Amino acid sequence: MAYKRPEATVNGIGEIIQALGGKSYEELKESLDHVCIEIASKFGLQNSNNRPRKAAIIDCIASSTCVGCIAKQLFDKSSHQRIDGIYLECHRLAVGTLIEELHDQFSSMGYSVLIRSEVETQYGKVDVLIKPTNYGVRLRYGLNELIVEVKTGLSVSFPQIFRYLLDKEDQTLILWRIRNRQVLVFDGDHLKPILVRFMRNCILRGKRLLKTEEADCNHPTKSNCWLPDQQAVQDMLEDFAKALVETLPHVVGKIFEMLKIEAKDAKSADSVPD
Repeated sequence: MAYKRPEATVNGIGEIIQALGGKSYEELKESLDHVCIEIASKFGLQNSNNRPRKAAIIDCIASSTCVGCIAKQLFDKSSHQRIDGIYLECHRLAVGTLIEELHDQFSSMGYSVLIRSEVETQYGKVDVLIKPTNYGVRLRYGLNELIVEVKTGLSVSFPQIFRYLLDKEDQTLILWRIRNRQVLVFDGDHLKPILVRFMRNCILRGKRLLKTEEADCNHPTKSNCWLPDQQAVQDMLEDFAKALVETLPHVVGKIFEMLKIEAKDAKSADSVPD
């Protein structure tokens, strides 16, 4: 007999939440925030505004079941993932290309567009707001909001995706995996069961970490340093250049679809400006 996927219902979500301790979705978010605040205080992980570095804390908690490994990573202020500068440049190029293409297409359709890094007071009310971020782009059109995460490498981080979807209930994320030639859509409402489980995992693990006075372990420290050789960089750049051109129209089309904007009058992504 073929498996039939049950329809997602509010009651189904409620049953999942009840099984995970009875707290509502918002209560779990508040609990996770409280745990992050306590961990930030214990390990000195505040930003320049004295706010807990919630993203870094959640990513670290989600990275291992061993509180010793988590503690070592949190205590080591110098630990960071070394990335060859060429990858950062590729990311900047991809984000910049996407922003300019969106601005051009929205404008050609008669929409007023604001790129958030520009001086907002010069524009007044706008139809479309485009906000560059360190991971990609945030967009707002009316009541519709959308996150576009740009990935120029081949890896993907589920904790990172879950964090974005937790920022706002019913959030939607487009993951543009350029070199994988994939444009993926993650709907926070559809993924709510796994988001609830993810929050509870982080809360429980964070509490274990806070209760452990000396969270030591014998696990070797993982090295995140990877620097490609000359040929690998050249191959990557050639593949990235082709993939960027190939997939740009697809991600732009998906953005129009998710924001519910009619794109039939928009110019082709391959058109050349006058």
